[in-house]
Amino acid sequence: MHVETRKDAIHIEDSVGNITTRPHASSCYTKDGALVICAYGNVQEVLAAGTWKRYWKAAAPVDAEAATLLSLRSTAEIGGPL
Repeated sequence: MHVETRKDAIHIEDSVGNITTRPHASSCYTKDGALVICAYGNVQEVLAAGTWKRYWKAAAPVDAEAATLLSLRSTAEIGGPL
């Protein structure tokens, strides 16, 4: 999936229902069950198979920087990869 504009972002629901946003990601794809998140061609993060349930493109939060920090905090709290 590609994100063509900064008005959109990738939203991810984890296996327990928490939703996080990756506003600076430009694309993502799945490989062997893992979700690979990229920013302009560079892999930024890989979520292991079984740790995420679904992902979608939707409107980005108004404050993308704050959303990134919130996503990182949420991921750290659930024990996921940073």
